[in-house]
Order: sequence, then C-alpha cells, then structure tokens
Amino acid sequence: MSRLAAAAAATAACALAPVSASSAGPGAKPVSWFGFEMPSGNIVCNRGVPISGEPGISCVVFSESSPTKGQRSWWMRPRGPARVRFVLGNIGTDVRVLPHGRTWRRAGITCVSRSAGLTCRNRDGRGFFLSRESQRRF
Repeated sequence: MSRLAAAAAATAACALAPVSASSAGPGAKPVSWFGFEMPSGNIVCNRGVPISGEPGISCVVFSESSPTKGQRSWWMRPRGPARVRFVLGNIGTDVRVLPHGRTWRRAGITCVSRSAGLTCRNRDGRGFFLSRESQRRF
C-alpha cells in the first residue's frame, strides 16, 4: 500500500470513528442526538449540542439531497435565522416518528408535524417549513 493510500485509509477510519468526550480531548463536550422523522420517512431532524454548547436542530429532506453536494440541511439555533447548507455526511436516522398533528419541543425550538409538512420555529419566531414539494425559511 502506498503512503498516500495508507494516509487516506487512516483519515477515513478517523472520520468514521465515534467521538466521545474522552476521545475528543480535554474539556470537549459530548455530542448527544435526539431527533425524529416525519411519517413519510423523507424528512429527518436531529437535535445536537454543538461545540458552542448551544443546542440547535438540523433537518434533512432526503429528496433534496445531491450525490455530488451531499445532504441539504436546514438548521437553526434557539435564536437567530434559519440557515441552509449541504453536508457531506449522513444525518442520524435511528429516531422515532413524529406523527402528524404532534409537536416536538426542545431548548427553545418547536417543530410541528402536519400532513402538509414540517414547520420548525425558534424563540425569535424564525425557522423553516419543509415538505417534499417545497422548502422555505422565514
């Protein structure tokens, strides 16, 4: 195996290894995921604790993902605007279904599941609407 191939294999192994507080270095906060998926299975959301320590939410509409750009992710924190970005990675999908008509609330973010789609808002009233047919920030 060439040095370049060995370096690529080692990098891939590190990227795929789970990160815990002990392996991330001293003072690192562990990542904890809580989330849900819509009944269609096309939309999945995870709540994580970013390095800043401020909770947020990130949602993916699988039908909007790109094989070259990655998963299109709508995300926001408890305050401030919603944002959209492509992420080369996979969102956690081992989550419970949020049935239509039900609400998910965590750390200043509220998401409501309806047959028309998912609406998530933060404390500032900013957020996004997601469905297979359309996605928008407000």
